[in-house]
Amino acid sequence: MGNGKMLAVSALFLCALFAGVAHATTVTLQPGPEGKDAFISSGGISAGDSARLASGVENAEVFWTLIEFNMNNLTNITNTTNITNAVLWFYCNQTNGSNNYSAYQADGGWEEGTVSWRARPPVGDYYDTKTIMQYGFGWHSWTVTQQVADVASGAIENNGFVVKTPLSGGLASFHSSDYMTSQLLRPKLVITYNN
Repeated sequence: MGNGKMLAVSALFLCALFAGVAHATTVTLQPGPEGKDAFISSGGISAGDSARLASGVENAEVFWTLIEFNMNNLTNITNTTNITNAVLWFYCNQTNGSNNYSAYQADGGWEEGTVSWRARPPVGDYYDTKTIMQYGFGWHSWTVTQQVADVASGAIENNGFVVKTPLSGGLASFHSSDYMTSQLLRPKLVITYNN
């Protein structure tokens, strides 16, 4: 076989080989003030337009962070089983003690301007727990792949996430989508899928 034919056969082989290879695509959802997030407390605090979010326990007062990303465009992913990873990120800017913080599915609708401790959504499936230490400033992440895949497939409604702690003894503050000093430090959801 001549060199020309050999090169042509090799090229066809490589095309056939890579035709079946999945290519990973990463999408980052990181809204600004149009985003939907809030924090609430058992002491009556309801903050939907604050530049910060809070989660944990301080002086027996319990704080929850709620956040929901617009995932309508995920229905364009032809096969939701191709979602390989989804990670929820918050930038911690203040702590009061160390604590474990868990991400759950928000199992009911809520509105940023009216959500309160008495009118909070029920907590659904548990997804991930991270420990934030005293002075643990910077980015912290929770894996939420199953919930994102379920939302994209239509198996569950998108009501977002609840980040709360099962333990007393620590409170963490995060930048919210209303944080204006640096848009890069706002909460984000990073989704990776094969196409």
